[in-house]
Amino acid sequence: MFFEKRVTTALLVVSVAILSKTCIWAQAQADKPIYLYQTQPIDKRVEDLLKRMTLEEKIGQINMPVLYKGELGKDIQSKRENCRRFAEGVFVEGIGPGGGFFTLANSILPEGPRQQAEFHNELQRTAAEKTRLKIPLIQIEEGTHGLMAAGGTIFPEGLAKGSNWNTDLVRAIYAAAAKEARAVGIHILCTLVVEPGDFTIMIGSSSVDIRLSGTFDVKD
Repeated sequence: MFFEKRVTTALLVVSVAILSKTCIWAQAQADKPIYLYQTQPIDKRVEDLLKRMTLEEKIGQINMPVLYKGELGKDIQSKRENCRRFAEGVFVEGIGPGGGFFTLANSILPEGPRQQAEFHNELQRTAAEKTRLKIPLIQIEEGTHGLMAAGGTIFPEGLAKGSNWNTDLVRAIYAAAAKEARAVGIHILCTLVVEPGDFTIMIGSSSVDIRLSGTFDVKD
């Protein structure tokens, strides 16, 4: 009899504990903003997020500093520290957490892929854990001849690729560059532009031939 009472009591304790945790989880799910649910439609998530943002947070999200310039510091160490502060939204008064960075890896992470991945991950943790809305950062790099950062594969520039008229080869080149970029936490590469006939920026175009340029830069 005594044993049965002890078992019954123990089961009740476990049941209450499970019920309490279930209630806490349910409440947390009910309080979770719509924009944090990946299963919700994109338009609905964006609308929900915009309604929650302050003016300072909106200003922060449209700012993506260029790291080869001096706004975040004059040397690598100061730029790294100010990247952390900018990601958190405490770098400049009136500007909320930043939207991301341009040429961060190429400018201040010269040791290669491991250093790049670790620093990008650190900044993403800052955005997820130290900001009110937990908006991820967007990392952008140059990529006309592949990922332009330490450790990235260097492919031929635009005119050299265009001269072979091989769209499958060009597609394979940028697929490889994309894999290298994504592996270290970079989301966007700025590649070739459509500027046929403009000899002033030929380094960023594949050809002066309109048909070829359109085939490479639009279709592929």
